[in-house]
Amino acid sequence: MSSAIVRRFRAVLVTAVSWALFWLPAGLLDVLIEGTPPDCLFCPSNWFVLFLGVWSLTGAASGAAFAVLLMIAERRHSLAELSMLRMASWGAIGAAVVPVAFLAIALAKYGLEEVAWVRTAFVIGLAAGLGAVCAIGTLALARRGQTCSLAA
Repeated sequence: MSSAIVRRFRAVLVTAVSWALFWLPAGLLDVLIEGTPPDCLFCPSNWFVLFLGVWSLTGAASGAAFAVLLMIAERRHSLAELSMLRMASWGAIGAAVVPVAFLAIALAKYGLEEVAWVRTAFVIGLAAGLGAVCAIGTLALARRGQTCSLAA
């Protein structure tokens, strides 16, 4: 494997892990606001941990989608050239890809009438907001890393 491919893979992996960690508190907040699902009579006893895991995995998938999208769309630009607004936009788009994909699967499987539209809109909006914030944080960390490596 060439070093460029390894670096890109590492960048996707680090972005995915950092986004997963950032999305974990959002999942906790969602659990605290929503509480136990009312239709969850036979939920496993560890539903809380599973729910947080779903949020973390969604964050990781969104982070990976963002990183790949950024690599493809901004391949001609360095991180120093990207504005915060542009990064936030790519973060929102990349993060919204995962819940929109889940929506498409739900629509195909259950149809229009079975989708909880308010909850779906909330999750897509929250994902886009978290993606924008994470993208700005990712850019700040990357620029800080470039500055530190130049100073060394």
